Amino acid sequence: MKVSFFEKLKAFLVVNRFEFTPVSEGIILSFMILNLGSFKELISIPVILAFITYNIATYWGGAINVYFDYNFDKKSPTKVRLTKAIDVLGKPFVRKMLVVEFLLFSLSGFLLSYFTKNYNLLILLIIGTFFTMAYSIEPLRFKRRGILNSISLFLIIMFLPPLYGWLTLNSSLSVPVFLMILGLAFVQYGNGLYYTAADYTEDKADGIITPPVQMGVLKAVKVSLLLVMLGGILLVYGYSNLEYLNTSGLILTTLGQLVPFLGILQLLVKSKNDTTVMETLIKRYEMRIPVWVAISSFSILFSNVFFMIYR
Repeated sequence: MKVSFFEKLKAFLVVNRFEFTPVSEGIILSFMILNLGSFKELISIPVILAFITYNIATYWGGAINVYFDYNFDKKSPTKVRLTKAIDVLGKPFVRKMLVVEFLLFSLSGFLLSYFTKNYNLLILLIIGTFFTMAYSIEPLRFKRRGILNSISLFLIIMFLPPLYGWLTLNSSLSVPVFLMILGLAFVQYGNGLYYTAADYTEDKADGIITPPVQMGVLKAVKVSLLLVMLGGILLVYGYSNLEYLNTSGLILTTLGQLVPFLGILQLLVKSKNDTTVMETLIKRYEMRIPVWVAISSFSILFSNVFFMIYR
């Protein structure tokens, strides 16, 4: 059966996990903006190269995971669209795509470091690339190795992207900004830990030792809540200690982190400390997580915009 161009395009976007693009852009852009005096400064070679590098690397990372999880995802009703997308494109095409994407973001990442003379950016890119590959590919496959699963996700999705955005325009890192980056990473990892718990049954059956499989669903959700709370505190403290305090931005930052905190807390209360009930609730409300992540991330973006405009 012949597949149309639009079906192939849709499959291409699915394999590259294009749905995460808005939140990803918000995260890296947030900490670029803290360095700027106006939006016009976003139109520069370093910023453009940083966006090219980060976006292609993010798509590549998503595709790597989809490709190497193919046999596992076929068993999951919620992930069947990922395996269907691979089938539409064909595995040979996906392999070639991965090579091309790797070459593209490696080249743009090198050029960014060369133009800015900041080779810390290249080091961050190498670290992120290693953990992305190690997370999904045998024999390392950190995804099924407990603490290494946590470290990989924390670095490649939560911590390195905002740090990369900041260092694109600034070679030094102040304590308040570091606390903000760390805080956002904790909040998003807390959200991610909760999201991972949605695959508890499938991961346990396949021998994938994710943190929820290690800890159990209830404990994982409680840890998720604590991480979101800790991250929110670090974010608010860091923002309030920037060179210029912007009250509107501080309020927005606080409210943005309260949304996932209260959402997770509500589900914990509803579960009444019952593991079976919690598993059911997580599956039922699984799609709330992307909303929480978006609200948390974009609250930081708009807070930093306020900081740039009114400082």
